[in-house]
Amino acid sequence: MLINEFGNITVIGVGVLGFFMLFALQLMCCFSFRSIALRLVPVYMVALSLGLAFVTYIGLMGTSSAGAISANGIVGALIAFVAAISALGIVAGWLVWLLVRKK
Repeated sequence: MLINEFGNITVIGVGVLGFFMLFALQLMCCFSFRSIALRLVPVYMVALSLGLAFVTYIGLMGTSSAGAISANGIVGALIAFVAAISALGIVAGWLVWLLVRKK
């Protein structure tokens, strides 16, 4: 699983890596394309990740539980957490693009 002896540091690390990757991708899309549909490609990626988190959370891809703890809920929450941190990179990319474009 994504949790090791350091706690949630791996999940946060994957989220921060996603933040920087989607930040760079969003800047590249904003500066390269004029079409809003192409500029939203990173948003589509995060939406797919959140959809995967939801499907996993509710157990449509199979259920797994060990007593009172549902593995589906844990894995779905971890995927959603990583997607949320990565989405902040998209917001930062749009903000940087807007600031540079106005100058």
